[in-house]
Amino acid sequence: MEKLDKKYIDQLDAIQQEMMQLDAYSQFLDTEEEEHYNELQDIMGPKISALYHQVSTEKPLQLLEFERSLLKDELEGMFLPRMLGYTVMRGVINKDTYKYILSQEHFQEVLVNICNSPNFEFLRSRIGQTVQLGFGLSSDIWVTNLINVIPNKKVKTYLKTQKDSKYRLLENRKYLYTKYLRQFRNDNYFTTVFPTTMPELSVYFPELRNFLIQRTRLGVRDASLTSKLVEFLADKSYFGSPEQFALLALTVNFVTLDDAQKKIIGKLFNDLRVELDNFDEQYLKYLIEFYDINLPLNEDSDAQVLSLLEKKGDKDQLYKFYKLTETIHSKGFTHPEVIEAVKLFYINHDGTSLVNKAVRNIILGYAGKFANNLDVESYQDYFDLMDYFKQYINIFDNQKFNQRIKDYSMIYIKKLLKRYTDKRGKDYQSIKRFVRATFLELEFMDAKELTLMFKTKRVRKKVKEA
Repeated sequence: MEKLDKKYIDQLDAIQQEMMQLDAYSQFLDTEEEEHYNELQDIMGPKISALYHQVSTEKPLQLLEFERSLLKDELEGMFLPRMLGYTVMRGVINKDTYKYILSQEHFQEVLVNICNSPNFEFLRSRIGQTVQLGFGLSSDIWVTNLINVIPNKKVKTYLKTQKDSKYRLLENRKYLYTKYLRQFRNDNYFTTVFPTTMPELSVYFPELRNFLIQRTRLGVRDASLTSKLVEFLADKSYFGSPEQFALLALTVNFVTLDDAQKKIIGKLFNDLRVELDNFDEQYLKYLIEFYDINLPLNEDSDAQVLSLLEKKGDKDQLYKFYKLTETIHSKGFTHPEVIEAVKLFYINHDGTSLVNKAVRNIILGYAGKFANNLDVESYQDYFDLMDYFKQYINIFDNQKFNQRIKDYSMIYIKKLLKRYTDKRGKDYQSIKRFVRATFLELEFMDAKELTLMFKTKRVRKKVKEA
């Protein structure tokens, strides 16, 4: 973890000085009433939040030190409820058990600070469910030890009530975690430690990988962080380890590299392809996972991987796959030559193979784009596109692919039906005829389901009272 830059310390000091000049601050000191404390929170929270996200974007490895600087008494607990949420959601969980992989000591550090704050009574109303989630994701022993650290009996009693027994059940923990994940989805609060030894890598790997995934999802770029990552991956002491492989797969797809960095990462990528017998299959597993968690795989990511690959003979599956992606992206997935190229590639591999699944995901990526970006006035373009998707449906013969095409179609059709409401109008009738014929042909719906989709809902007339 890096020390906090002086410029951030100075900015935080300036915010503190600004707060001390506010009438709301003076009123709070005079009255110590919750109304004035909340007013102060409303003013200062956004200012601290802006600086917080500046640090998390520019210097994410300094974030823990910045969070510790927010714990000082002079700031009166401003922003701490939100920050407590960040400490809870930052921890990596086991998706089978919805429990932390590593205990979250920084969550404890922030929570203990809140519990010992003279403003605890004002803060407690803002942290209840956050504490419940953090406790639910932690082990019982860890929670008990945390509570025992608190000297104040009243606060200790409060914490015990937050250890809700319903979160012993997996489905309840999962529900609350998913709910919170949506709430924090667009916030950048991730940080990590770059290990310096193999034992450290084994311990910190889940956090480091999650950190890189989340910054990728949020579209955050940092040249200094890239340099540190490349240096880390090039360390020979990690060569061939599963952890290095996993981080390399993320790097080659999503990290913007300069020419010198491409040379280093390209050599490592190709050296591992030689040394590891199952390299291609392991790499494709990660690629499929990236699709599944909606990381931004696209023309640029495919082009970068292809630029790093060295061809390993005429039977090099991975190289041929990326050459196919180049053809798809350059000519477009509707081009007859592309459809034929996809067909030839696909039939030369087992239908359930990872590489064929990756090909299907590329085509699904284009389907997702039309569903989200095609405007309702261009529904004829949707009709035309479906002719091409029919061809891919026939090539792939894959039920999951068909279902995804149906799902994307329904997203767009719902937009159309919301826009074209005149059921006797030309547009509505044209959409109805196309959808009925196409969905029946592709077995997306049966006749009864289609009838219900376009059925006019009758409004019952009120019976006049005698």
